[in-house]
Amino acid sequence: MAAPQTKKRKFLSLEQKAQIIAEAATGRKNGSIGEEYGISPSSLSTILKSEASISKALASGMSAQRKKTTQPAHEDFDKVVYYLVLRDKGAKKIPISGTMIQQKALNYACLLGVGDDFKASTGWLNRFKERHDIVGEVLSGESASADSNSASSWIATNTANILEKCPRLMCTMWTRPAILQNDASKEACQSNMLRIAVCR
Repeated sequence: MAAPQTKKRKFLSLEQKAQIIAEAATGRKNGSIGEEYGISPSSLSTILKSEASISKALASGMSAQRKKTTQPAHEDFDKVVYYLVLRDKGAKKIPISGTMIQQKALNYACLLGVGDDFKASTGWLNRFKERHDIVGEVLSGESASADSNSASSWIATNTANILEKCPRLMCTMWTRPAILQNDASKEACQSNMLRIAVCR
């Protein structure tokens, strides 16, 4: 007698989960929703209870195609790497090599003091690309439509928070006259530039 087949668990994207939550809010029956998406009542219940975390993840810019809301271990660092890569490229659908992403990640990990355990491994690169909708070696979807202005806007909004945690990044993320207001900060910048040379 053949052994019964185990039903494979279905993983939905954040976009699909958001759609489920929206449909449930209209009063549609859970059974009908579960049948359409091929999920069990318990899975549906978990999704509905996770409405806040799903909404927060999507609002933060996390890829709608991701299946989990787990943030990277160093969230600010992850965003810095992504936006600096985007700023350097600037245009839509352009080649963006995995090696280049890994090199930039290693450089900024050194500046941010992320830790010696960060290696920018192939596994990290794959997760990074998944988080930001980087398919193959091009930016795709919403990530591709973002331009250097949106990158600058994010940096401006988060400057104080990032620099409070990571002052060594001050002189390398962007060069604005307001940052170098006195000799002390200029000396700090020179010191940081030497640090970059070591990191590279």
